[in-house]
Amino acid sequence: MRLVCLACRETDKGMQQAMTNDQEVVVELIKTWMEKHDIALLAKENQIVFWENEAWVVWTMKEAVNIFKATLIPFGLMKICDDNAVRIAALELNRSYIAGVNSPTVIQPQYFNFHRNAVKLGNDFGCYKEEVVRNLISHCESRRVNILLTDLGRILDFAMRYLEQPKLSSQERNDLIRKAIVGTQYKERNYNSRYLWDGRMHAVIRYGKSSGLCAVKEDDIELIVIGILTNTQAAKKFATGFKRELLNVALGR
Repeated sequence: MRLVCLACRETDKGMQQAMTNDQEVVVELIKTWMEKHDIALLAKENQIVFWENEAWVVWTMKEAVNIFKATLIPFGLMKICDDNAVRIAALELNRSYIAGVNSPTVIQPQYFNFHRNAVKLGNDFGCYKEEVVRNLISHCESRRVNILLTDLGRILDFAMRYLEQPKLSSQERNDLIRKAIVGTQYKERNYNSRYLWDGRMHAVIRYGKSSGLCAVKEDDIELIVIGILTNTQAAKKFATGFKRELLNVALGR
């Protein structure tokens, strides 16, 4: 989630440098709560939002501060809990957006998307995997190539490592691939219907009636993974360090 502007960032950095131990405790408590509830801070609206019980929960900044004081912050630290503490917590977690929008299409990463598909990807731990697999299938489909299931597995293994997430099991991977190819030109050719090419039977996804097999070289895998992860909810949620810049989800973008 994105910061509003460079001036705001410099101001918040100054506040962070000047924080007392008590202020740091308050910010850390708020950060823990924000991570648990997967919140977004919307600067223009001056609100925090999160998805709960199949609906959006929207709090004004004043409501958020009052709720934190009543339910989260120890009595002796209540006076330290204010708007700035909430903003610093969101900033440190990369959960600050310029504003909220509702769009079924890809938007600039500094804006928060209320669209339901984005909700699912942003808040359901399992669904980021669907996004990665779907993007990989779209990548292959744009090239109209037949590709080995084992090569898809190699690419997805690299993608999960890149996001520092657990590797997909073979069953989970295949289930996600089958789901992603629905409505595309791809058909799974596996088990008794394997694809015959160059005198051998292969487990593949086949594009229409295309012939041949796409050779996925080891040196190409990282470039493919960067392409399918760029500006995604998965990258926003899990990418760290230099990878956030590389995947176009760095703070301020």
